Amino acid sequence: MSPLSAKRLMLRVELMVHRVNPLLIAAGLMWFVIAIAWLWLVPAWQLRMHMLQKDFLEAQAMLHQPAQPLPASEPPLDQKNFNAFMGNLGDSRHAEQQLQTLFTIAGDLELELPQGQYKLACDEAGELCSYHIQLPVTGSYTLVRTFMEQALQAISFASLDELSFKRESVTDGEIQAKLGFTLFTRAREAVKVNAMRGD
Repeated sequence: MSPLSAKRLMLRVELMVHRVNPLLIAAGLMWFVIAIAWLWLVPAWQLRMHMLQKDFLEAQAMLHQPAQPLPASEPPLDQKNFNAFMGNLGDSRHAEQQLQTLFTIAGDLELELPQGQYKLACDEAGELCSYHIQLPVTGSYTLVRTFMEQALQAISFASLDELSFKRESVTDGEIQAKLGFTLFTRAREAVKVNAMRGD
């Protein structure tokens, strides 16, 4: 294109611009911006509406589901611990059987076990009882020690509270021991109370 043709073209464009109304140019630009905005915003709105509709349908489906049963409430931890503790105790109604167990163990070890002293005491709440047993035992140190160990293993709810030894002379092979056991048991009332609690 020659320089003269280029100048003519520029002159024609300039004349066209002067002839066109500036309001028409502004309106054209405005419509162009609206078209771009429409093309960008409408898909975003449609996506948003689709997500809202999906959330609504999920919420509606949850409302129509059958109600789940609530889990059974467990007893508080302190009540569970108390129930476990009470479950490990003996029954005060069977204290005589535990005494018989002590005499059987002593007999198997060929220990002298004369009649002892026995005392039952219950707490004010009427749930726990302690059965105090004092036994004089005569035999060798090894047999007396074995008797204590086997007694505590055979009666899991027993404790050895008192222990004293006496030997008549240094050369004497036997000792005289005084043993104090306590059997921790549930009272009869406690058995009824725990049955009512569902233990």
